[in-house]
Amino acid sequence: MVRGVFGENNVSKMQEAGNSEDVIAPAELPITMSALKNQQHRWMKGGAECFIKMWKRLLTAKNVKFMDRVHGLSHLFNSSLFLFILTLSMLSLPILHIKDSFSDLNQFIKFGIFFMISTVFLMYFYWLSFRDKKGVFLKDLLKFIGRFFQFLIISMGLSLSNTVAVIEGYLGIKSSFVRTPKFNVLKKGETKKNKYDKKSLSIINIGEGILMCVFGFTAINRASYGDLGMVPFHLMLAVGYGAVFFYTIAEIRASNK
Repeated sequence: MVRGVFGENNVSKMQEAGNSEDVIAPAELPITMSALKNQQHRWMKGGAECFIKMWKRLLTAKNVKFMDRVHGLSHLFNSSLFLFILTLSMLSLPILHIKDSFSDLNQFIKFGIFFMISTVFLMYFYWLSFRDKKGVFLKDLLKFIGRFFQFLIISMGLSLSNTVAVIEGYLGIKSSFVRTPKFNVLKKGETKKNKYDKKSLSIINIGEGILMCVFGFTAINRASYGDLGMVPFHLMLAVGYGAVFFYTIAEIRASNK
């Protein structure tokens, strides 16, 4: 089967390479915000649908190790991460009010800093897949840190649209299967059009613009009073939602010309 798909020569090369990181698989990343959102919506909703379909079967299956069950459930549940990101970001706003109004609760709120440790584990996870074992360690590390926070900020900005996709998956809401539009772009900075790359302003886009303003105002307001505890978090949310919102608006305007 493998030989029929890949051919004799390619299979032999793959066998020689083994688990080598030098094996290359052609792929194309989304180059527009609308294409990225379509891809993310399909992936996140599909993940939620798979969780609904498989979680009982995974828990009740015989001869499955406990850690394998945990691993499987975690994998099926991973798209719900965006639901928690959105919930956490929205809850951070009333927490600031509670912090101001009930000073006796501040000690409990300060314990929230320990949750930041999870970011360290996340960074380490991505660092293992990013690092170039043959390259210069410090150079690779600095490059990774910049790209990691880029990834984190955009992921935050996508949390609203991805949460909608996850909720649709859990509720069994049907929608059409939208493939990620392909552009066959070969050079950096090159742009092409695709008739299947639909660009239109939606209620979700408007929500992203509102959240950009809310978190941006909160970050600036808190910074002006010297209350810096949640400023980095709110600033990252504002930049993330702002990037998603303005890229969407710019693409809509360009498509209407």
